[in-house]
Amino acid sequence: MNANTVKIAVLRALVESGSVRSAAIVGLPGGYAVKVRYGSSDRALAARTGEVRVFAKIDAAAKTLRALGVVKSELDTSGYSPLSVLSKQRPDRTRALKDAHSASQHDKWFRTQVSAALIDADAPDAPWHAHDAMFDQLVAEHSAK
Repeated sequence: MNANTVKIAVLRALVESGSVRSAAIVGLPGGYAVKVRYGSSDRALAARTGEVRVFAKIDAAAKTLRALGVVKSELDTSGYSPLSVLSKQRPDRTRALKDAHSASQHDKWFRTQVSAALIDADAPDAPWHAHDAMFDQLVAEHSAK
């Protein structure tokens, strides 16, 4: 973990104990960070990786502060750069979405086929065959090969 960050569970405990003196949402290239001051320390909220957690939008950072019990904070957008918004490349998600779409298309086709077969089977002139006779025919065809 980065020495200048604080985990959310620790921050929650600090807020509950009244130790947090101030909080701010600070602009960074590509997003916003939450910084808090407690005691003589200034720390940024940590991500799970231990690095500074970067929020894509101000409201997400504000909601996090509010959920922690911080109702007043400052906003500093001077370091924010909208041209450098981070976009995460997720080829695994792209593949998963394509697979899901393909499965959905196949499911739609399959359901159409089953519906058509049920309509044909329910028709009054549909031919029906006894199970035993069909099984005997399959056995005879298989043994002939």
